[in-house]
Amino acid sequence: TWIGATLGMTLASSVAIVVGNRLGARLPESLVRMVAAAVFVVLGTLLLADALAVAICHAHMSMTATRIAAGRTDAVAGRFG
Repeated sequence: TWIGATLGMTLASSVAIVVGNRLGARLPESLVRMVAAAVFVVLGTLLLADALAVAICHAHMSMTATRIAAGRTDAVAGRFG
């Protein structure tokens, strides 16, 4: 039910706030910023790489479909020449 979900999110948020406050008092702000920036760059790079891989896959499927529609049987075997 929605009550359980709400209580679960409240509990998780409360724990995150307490842990964040305790760590924030002990860690230098510059270190937190550098780690956050590094995580941002890594996740952004992974997202871009995934998008590029999907785009390449779609382009390959489109080329194959076009060649099959044109009657090129070599496209089925993956030979593009």
